[in-house]
Amino acid sequence: MGRLAVPVLAGQPDAEARYVLGRVELDINGAVPPSFDGVVLVDMSGLPGLPGFVDPNFVVEVIDHRLHSDPGRVYPNARVQVEQQRPSCSSGSPRQR
Repeated sequence: MGRLAVPVLAGQPDAEARYVLGRVELDINGAVPPSFDGVVLVDMSGLPGLPGFVDPNFVVEVIDHRLHSDPGRVYPNARVQVEQQRPSCSSGSPRQR
């Protein structure tokens, strides 16, 4: 029922992310597995900052608290969960599966 997940931190976390990582005491060693069948993006929904080893087509889920782009278009195979919409977003809410 569950799926094996390996947390990987790409780049340097900002102050907010460092705070959360310190609170949950999550072990993130940055080691990218040699193969994987999907990627879940947390706290990012746009292409800027996407690690080079991640093909947008392999993203299976996007979890973010702010909408920075159109993740349903950028990541066509992803289930999208965004808590806060852009106030000026005229294209409607992101695609949900």
